[in-house]
Amino acid sequence: MKILFNIFLTFIICITSFQINNSILCNNYNKYLNSYSRELLLLKGTITDEFANPLEAQIIISDNNTNEILMVTYSDPTTGTFSLSLIRNNNYTITIKKEGYYIYSQNYDFNSLINLSKGNNTIILKKDEVKNILKDSNNKVITTPRDYYYIIGASFITLSKAEEVKNQLLEQGFNEAMIINSDRKRYRVAYKSFPTKEEALKELERLKKETNKSDLWILNY
Repeated sequence: MKILFNIFLTFIICITSFQINNSILCNNYNKYLNSYSRELLLLKGTITDEFANPLEAQIIISDNNTNEILMVTYSDPTTGTFSLSLIRNNNYTITIKKEGYYIYSQNYDFNSLINLSKGNNTIILKKDEVKNILKDSNNKVITTPRDYYYIIGASFITLSKAEEVKNQLLEQGFNEAMIINSDRKRYRVAYKSFPTKEEALKELERLKKETNKSDLWILNY
């Protein structure tokens, strides 16, 4: 009987010890997690346009103290959401870029990062009303509005050649002649621009007959 009692007591002590050790390991693990979480901030957000449509955009994280780029990532193409882990007690610049939209750039210090981490933030990118900005040889700014239809007469890889042809068109009486650099690779010379495709097509046929050039075409930009 005494032997059975000692075996039972040993069993109880082993179980109690296991539970205590388990508890210590759990507490240490929690302390580790808490310590780790104090080092990081989890920032969540969504990038949309002005009509709440989700956008896939490039996100650049820079360290304000060293001016180094720490991370380049993208928001989800379907939902526009993003999730970033940043070290606390640091200052950052978050820059968001997307073709056709104004660049979003914001500096965040420690306090603003804390506030940013408390919710799911929505960052709204606004459409760039002017898609193209160039300068001619006289340093004059050339701008072209967005979502227009342009009748293109020539295309070049150098701006100087495009300016030469544009000036020829101006001398011929095409007062709306302009240069388009839509793909940032080629400089296209346009005779005219129109807000609708129908107007552009109608003028295209007329210009082909007037100039005797069958290779004129329309660029939607």
